[in-house]
Amino acid sequence: MIIEKRWTVKFKNVKSGQVFECWGKIFIKSYNFAGEYSNIVDLSNGYAQSAPGDDEEVTLYDNAKVVLI
Repeated sequence: MIIEKRWTVKFKNVKSGQVFECWGKIFIKSYNFAGEYSNIVDLSNGYAQSAPGDDEEVTLYDNAKVVLI
């Protein structure tokens, strides 16, 4: 059996501010203040970490929204 995910894109095609899934977690893409390289922020805990490689496949959530409780 082969299961294919839809809406997967290469990380290099994710724009700053977009939400995506990688490594089983949900992240948002951001840039450092100098705009030199991209970081990702884990939305479960708010920690920033290094981004995956440009050619790594991630699942993009185009219509993601933040709900503050």
